[in-house]
Amino acid sequence: MTLEDNEKTRPNRARESDQKIDDFNAELSGTVAGRQSRFLPADHESRPDIRAKKARKAEAQLTALQALLYDDPAYAAAYAEAGSTIADFEDRMNERLRKIDEQVENIDEKLEALGPNAAGSEAHKRLIKDREGLHRQQQDLLDYHHATIQPMKDRMADQGSPLNKDKLDEFNEKVQSDMKHRFFEPIGAAEPVIRQTVDIKLPSLG
Repeated sequence: MTLEDNEKTRPNRARESDQKIDDFNAELSGTVAGRQSRFLPADHESRPDIRAKKARKAEAQLTALQALLYDDPAYAAAYAEAGSTIADFEDRMNERLRKIDEQVENIDEKLEALGPNAAGSEAHKRLIKDREGLHRQQQDLLDYHHATIQPMKDRMADQGSPLNKDKLDEFNEKVQSDMKHRFFEPIGAAEPVIRQTVDIKLPSLG
């Protein structure tokens, strides 16, 4: 080939080189199909393939709890309700404990006002009884939280072995009933609402 011929064909070679580069970049970006074998190894994955593989991998890595929450709307609703039930109980418990503390302080002030010579009097006995009743209410709330609320919080946080929906429903029904009918009636210092310590064990999943 003469120098003249080479000069004539140089623009064509440049255009072909530019086209190859454009095709290669387009193939990498996933915008052009059908030219992969010209530039990439046979086992090369396109971007859509990589995205699909990542999605499958992420799905496989979902915990058992996440899978239930994602796939079962009824379970997700029961789980959310249990979380709300726990938060409601703890908020109301903390408020009730605060009020009990205030009442106990008020009783202590009255006992002090009676003076040391009032021991054994009817007024002294009544105040002591009222204070003991308030202390029982306080302890029963704490025991219930320890025996029922905290174990449910722990189980709900278990990503690998979630509770089934029946257990969540059972928990919601019981705690909501206990809040309404047992624990959060208006406090009566003379006649405490709660009389005995709660001892509740959560049903086994087995």
